[in-house]
Amino acid sequence: MKGKPHRFDLPRLKYSAYTRDGLAVVSGVLLLVAAKYLFHYLEVVFFSFPLSVVALLTLFLGARAGGILSIVVGAGIWFFFLEPRDIAKIPGMTDVAQLVGFFIASGIIVYLINTLEHTRSRLQSAYNEKEVLLKELYHRTKNNLQVVSSLISLQCSRRDESESIHSMCADIQGRIRAMALVHEKLYKSEDLAHVNMRDYIEDLSKSILSGYPVLKENLELVRAVEDILLPIELVVPCGLIINEFMSNSMKYAFPEGRGRINIAMHASEGTVELVYMDDGPGLPPDFDLNKAESLGLKLVNTLAVKQLNGSIDHIRNKGGKFVIKFPAPP
Repeated sequence: MKGKPHRFDLPRLKYSAYTRDGLAVVSGVLLLVAAKYLFHYLEVVFFSFPLSVVALLTLFLGARAGGILSIVVGAGIWFFFLEPRDIAKIPGMTDVAQLVGFFIASGIIVYLINTLEHTRSRLQSAYNEKEVLLKELYHRTKNNLQVVSSLISLQCSRRDESESIHSMCADIQGRIRAMALVHEKLYKSEDLAHVNMRDYIEDLSKSILSGYPVLKENLELVRAVEDILLPIELVVPCGLIINEFMSNSMKYAFPEGRGRINIAMHASEGTVELVYMDDGPGLPPDFDLNKAESLGLKLVNTLAVKQLNGSIDHIRNKGGKFVIKFPAPP
């Protein structure tokens, strides 16, 4: 849930193909020379351990199949023809049989490495294509939501509309803005499945605050949000909940034009906790969230319970304070 996601592709040295082949050949020969002395009394290991390590090493270096083949062929010729005849020989096998067995084993290894390389290349290409398509999807979704918001703004811009209509349109636009910001974050992120809640809540709260220029200069906004990565199905409900809380505070909690809002989020022991608090006059003493009549509070209750599969508590103190807890994703 925390930290940067891992990329699919494997690390490679950024050299030319010929340089990588050369490095692979030199590394493979040095490895085989070391293996000859390390396993002097375990000759059969020559057919397994060194070749396996050479295969992994050349794959990491990015050598082509030809470079790998040059390693095993060159090593085989050197080993069987240039070295003393009594070193690393398998009892009961003639020199020709050992040489043929070596090249058969080498060919199999080269074929498997080449197959693995092609498979990895295809998987990487498929992953890159999926990444591009997802980014395009997020980008278009964000643009479409912004178009919808603009259409609502145009529809409600008529002077003869009542104040309640204008307020309702502003609320709808705020909700659309919260959802559009999620897709914008995913579009700009390297991780296409999760959103960093610290960055998201910071940008969302600034965006909401910008819609109330009178309060913007006199409102203290405190955020204490950890670097928590959440999937889109959890980010959208959280964003809508914060939007409803902040919009409600802006409208009703600060009649004198100044105040303080605290937003906190942290995760521990498989649970994510979202805390929202303002220092306004607070809600009525007989307030019951389950019986709330306003659309915003009904939406908050539904999102917390049904979308996040969590709970929401209203703590009675100076101002308004809500605590939402929901299970952290695996």
